[in-house]
Amino acid sequence: MRHIPLLFLLVHGLAVEAAGDDPRALVRGVRVEGARPAPEPERQRQKSPMPVSAQIAAGRLLLDRRGCTGCHDLDLLTYPHPRGPDLGSIGRKTTAAWLDLWLRDPTGYLPNSRMPRVRLGDAARLRIVAWLSGLGRADSLSAAPPAGDAYRGGRLFESLQCQGCHAAGGTGGRVGPALDHLGWKVDGVRVLLAQARGEISDSPYILFARHIRVTHQK
Repeated sequence: MRHIPLLFLLVHGLAVEAAGDDPRALVRGVRVEGARPAPEPERQRQKSPMPVSAQIAAGRLLLDRRGCTGCHDLDLLTYPHPRGPDLGSIGRKTTAAWLDLWLRDPTGYLPNSRMPRVRLGDAARLRIVAWLSGLGRADSLSAAPPAGDAYRGGRLFESLQCQGCHAAGGTGGRVGPALDHLGWKVDGVRVLLAQARGEISDSPYILFARHIRVTHQK
């Protein structure tokens, strides 16, 4: 007959007495030697992604905390003398991919940019991009853009003397921003040209709808 240690009998007796008629209480107090705890379900271990609406709200808060509104007007918090462009409609002028690249390193895209490189983690940067991408999209043109004619657009670019203010291909004026890489930066050239027609009241050149159709290129 196998001898059972006296200490085990004493502990076992106390546990049974404490458990009473409830066997579950006894089971809770027993630990099987060598047994491993049951693994936590995978869905509980994984961190749930932040909802899109929460990301947008977090991005708006980050813009304030990082001091972005000190230079940029968002049509929400006005600054007496903004030193950067108005971002109120940036969402319909650019793509989320371009905004992400710009926030990573502004001078990498525009070497003479006055915007400093702000240290942002990937999560914070994506939240800011989520907020900026939605600005101005409510009143953007909903119709699909027509197919463009790059050759005729180039001729119009010259005949309308756009290079008097804008540089393209390394030549042109410096009054307005350079237009290199505009095709992938802007998410709707039609919208940008139509808006420029309304904002620049002293411009001697008028862009008609037919010009916008020609200069737009997919």
